[in-house]
Amino acid sequence: MFSRKLRNSIFTPLPSQDVETTSWDASPRRTVGFTLIELLVAVAVLSVILLLLSQMVSLASKTWSTGRARVDNFTQARTVLGLMDRDIQSSVLRRDLASFVDTGGKPALAFLTRVSSPGQERKLALVAYQMTGLPTAPELIRYDYGYSFDSTSTPPYGTHGLMPDLDKATSQALTDGVLRLEVQFVLADGTLSKLFQYDYDNPSSTTNARSLVLSLLVIDSTALKLAKDTGRISELMDAFSGTPDPNESYAAYWNDLIRSGSGIASLPEPLRVGLKSFERQVALPIATIR
Repeated sequence: MFSRKLRNSIFTPLPSQDVETTSWDASPRRTVGFTLIELLVAVAVLSVILLLLSQMVSLASKTWSTGRARVDNFTQARTVLGLMDRDIQSSVLRRDLASFVDTGGKPALAFLTRVSSPGQERKLALVAYQMTGLPTAPELIRYDYGYSFDSTSTPPYGTHGLMPDLDKATSQALTDGVLRLEVQFVLADGTLSKLFQYDYDNPSSTTNARSLVLSLLVIDSTALKLAKDTGRISELMDAFSGTPDPNESYAAYWNDLIRSGSGIASLPEPLRVGLKSFERQVALPIATIR
């Protein structure tokens, strides 16, 4: 019995089992990446972006440089007006001393002032402001001559109609970019005059000068360099050589020319946009007039 069971167990077939097999795909695997056309398109787009960024940076740099050039020259112009203001408010106006005339008696921004000169202890000096080098190389100069009240340096009493010591003054260039300096006196009746006039015997006269108006025409350093390089300084000066209406300041007249472009349309735009006029009204020290 036992042998029969053993024989049956040996020859009895085993239940079928599923055999797991692995299949191999012989086709090549596709690699993920960019095609040549896609790379070319990407490079083209990147180039356009870089070009735009470069132009923006260049424009910003140019704008910054132009703004800085304007700020530098315009700030210096305001400083010059402040210096003139100080000198004029300290001026000495007397019937026996010349005021606002040159050595030949012509109108000029020249006067005696209670400001000491370098090396002088006494606070009295002859000061003058004048444009030189016109019309090709305009430059604003300040002249200064101190009086020591000794035998070699005495104030020019009795010279009401002319300023005799201007040729003794030392000169100092103030700033670049000033094209024109003009002076107008405001009379008691509100009118403007190119001449300083004051009736010392009649202080209440309506034709007596009460203050003066300083007008500066200034060009920034970038536009000034362009004007010099292209030889257009004289043309620029000619464009602003006119005179305003009788009761109009020079600064207001220049501003109208700059805004309207009248007479300066032929100039390059960098020259036109680099121009600016400044104005300051300074009261004369009436209390010192005698």
